[in-house]
Amino acid sequence: TRWHIDDPIGRLRELHKDIQVLSYKAIAEEDEKNRLKGEALFPSHKSIEFLLERKKLMSALSWESLYQSNPIINTGTLFKQSDFKYYKESEIFIYLGEEAIRKSDLRIYQTIDPAGTVSQTADDFACVTFAIHANNIIVLDTFNEQALTTTHDDIMTSLRNKWNPIYQAVEKKIFGLNIIQNAASRGIPVMPLTADGNKIYRAEPLQVHFKNGLVWFKNGFSTLEKQLLEFPNGKHDDLVDCLAYACILVLDKPADIAKVWEDIYA
Repeated sequence: TRWHIDDPIGRLRELHKDIQVLSYKAIAEEDEKNRLKGEALFPSHKSIEFLLERKKLMSALSWESLYQSNPIINTGTLFKQSDFKYYKESEIFIYLGEEAIRKSDLRIYQTIDPAGTVSQTADDFACVTFAIHANNIIVLDTFNEQALTTTHDDIMTSLRNKWNPIYQAVEKKIFGLNIIQNAASRGIPVMPLTADGNKIYRAEPLQVHFKNGLVWFKNGFSTLEKQLLEFPNGKHDDLVDCLAYACILVLDKPADIAKVWEDIYA
């Protein structure tokens, strides 16, 4: 367990750059010599089911420190955990504080950042599923996974069938263009997203939205929380970028399904 980057291990590594530190994470984050990505360290002691249940109940800070030997500084350049708000839910309602919203009334969207390669350093194929309620962004689900471009259509279809969004919005870069063109040929509503500026610039409206208490998610989105807290200096930021696009859509008052069809497929 490491609770801070300036702990004895952190200081030792700072003094001796060539020192080898063995770190065994409770859940493997990449394929290792004796286990695959996603497998538990000691299944007979703490099963993967137990670990995933613990992960759902913990903040990103606590999970990464206690189970993954990866302390995160809670003073990110843009996003702070003190601004995070968590909703609760029942079978019928989602609760934003004291306000109850029927799940059947939610207008659901998905923002997607497709990865182009499968490697340890490349960002994942990422998707944030969210609903909009009176300028609140309600994060319902996140997906991030390394994926070959040949599997993008299947992933898109699976996510669409799971949540039935009004539309899926895809970043319009080289691999996103392929997705958009394929969707158009099949009559599937996909909204192109233009990457204006860099990711930090795109994330600034999202930072304001967090500070205004207008972004909600539930416990268990540890990867999203981790990326937010490390942004813009973290190894991965694909989910942050998807959420930033969600905020842009909120501010632009997202089009309804009829306008999507009119603007894209007419």
